[in-house]
Amino acid sequence: MDKVLNNLGIAYRASKVLLGEKLLAQMALVKLVFVASDASAKTQERLAKKCYYYKLPCIKTYSSQEISAAIGKNNVMILGITDTGLATSILKEIERRSVNGETSA
Repeated sequence: MDKVLNNLGIAYRASKVLLGEKLLAQMALVKLVFVASDASAKTQERLAKKCYYYKLPCIKTYSSQEISAAIGKNNVMILGITDTGLATSILKEIERRSVNGETSA
């Protein structure tokens, strides 16, 4: 499994994830945001503005199906990681891939 998605599963099991409206209500607690690539344009724009305001990285690489499968839920469009260590680990993996020219696997 993809290391990033694996870390999402770990974060979810450790209760370090906020989903949906809870995420939007508690953006100040979040360190990293995932928006599904197949989310509506309105959802993507709304999250992009919030991430800009809170100076948060926003990952739009994964589909809702991939994100949902990683955490064992259905139809997850937005997800926020609240743990600094897990967020850093995920960002490092994404950066490593971009430097090496890899895609999600």
